[in-house]
Amino acid sequence: MFLDNDTIHIDESSEGIWSLVDVLLEEVNDEFNLSASILMKCQTAHSCSLLSCSNIDKSPLEGGEKQLVFRLIDECAKYYKGPHVHKISDDLLKKIAPLIKRRNAVNQILFIPFELSSEFFIAIAFQRNASLKELPQSLAPRFSEIILLSKKVSDMDDLINRLHTLENYVKEVGHDFASSVQSTLPKLNNVIKGLYEGPMAIDKIKEAKNEIWAAYRHASNLGLVVDPNYSITNGNHFNFIDVVDNVLNQYQSEIDERHIKVTVECSLPSLNVWGDDEAIASAVSHYLINAIKYSFGSSTIYIYINDVRSEVEFKIRNKGMKLNRDEYPNLWKCGFRGRNAYERHVNGCGIGLYTIKKIIEGHGGNVCCRNIHEDQVEFSFQIPKDKIFMKKLL
Repeated sequence: MFLDNDTIHIDESSEGIWSLVDVLLEEVNDEFNLSASILMKCQTAHSCSLLSCSNIDKSPLEGGEKQLVFRLIDECAKYYKGPHVHKISDDLLKKIAPLIKRRNAVNQILFIPFELSSEFFIAIAFQRNASLKELPQSLAPRFSEIILLSKKVSDMDDLINRLHTLENYVKEVGHDFASSVQSTLPKLNNVIKGLYEGPMAIDKIKEAKNEIWAAYRHASNLGLVVDPNYSITNGNHFNFIDVVDNVLNQYQSEIDERHIKVTVECSLPSLNVWGDDEAIASAVSHYLINAIKYSFGSSTIYIYINDVRSEVEFKIRNKGMKLNRDEYPNLWKCGFRGRNAYERHVNGCGIGLYTIKKIIEGHGGNVCCRNIHEDQVEFSFQIPKDKIFMKKLL
């Protein structure tokens, strides 16, 4: 068997004890006339974690009782590494017996290490009497059934969590669209009522148009978000600087509302790139939206466009809440939102950075984020300018 005579270390379980599995363990106890049982998963030959236990007053992997289970497994494995009926020492039984609810255990236990789906487990069963001299053939399969059930329970829990995430995602998307409509309609209504006339009315209509287009792009992007293998479908040559300028114009009303200033640093009048200009505009838009949302009011957003050899580099910096370094790997995952966003109740649904990453990687590029100084955050991406064969094509 996988156990050996070296010290066996037992870790606390992070999964907890499932009440449903406990009930099944009790049925096994009654069926085979057992006082109590413990079921553990072994990651390696020296590391086990509790899955469940039955008729035990408290988890045997907590506090000082951890060492008792350590001694028990160590003693059984030294005697024989495979499944067997084991007679434990009187000293060890005296220390373990108070943990057993029925208080009628004898010094004879059933030690059952077994393998299931390339994973290792240990079951320990305390007998009520010394009637069993050999292991029943059906006992190990019964423990295996409990393991399989626990896996199904875990899968169901994971599915429920995913559904909750999807529910929150849909609510956030709906909130974004509702906010856009609530912002656009008053402007149009005020123009219709004649509260705005002449150039001011035209400006308000333009703002409403930009907000409608922003909502449209958001809806269009949902198709990209759910596609894990985004590829370029509409490749052509375009001026990258024009794309950035158009995005800034589309979000001018949001910029003005927060009293934010945007400065663009680029020494080139044009920068030709091959790719999907609408998708790149979407990536720039998401970066800009995030910068506006997370910036301090009346601050400045800095945009840098650089021609770096064979690539185009786009950077956007804003003054606002810092990124948590431990969240860096998860920032680009669909639906993920950082602690700061939740704590400060910033609207969003966790799809922007995920969309950006898919678009940029589809263009053969890469994304990056980092904290600058004490109160600035920088997001960036780089894409090849014209290396078509480095990019994914349908």
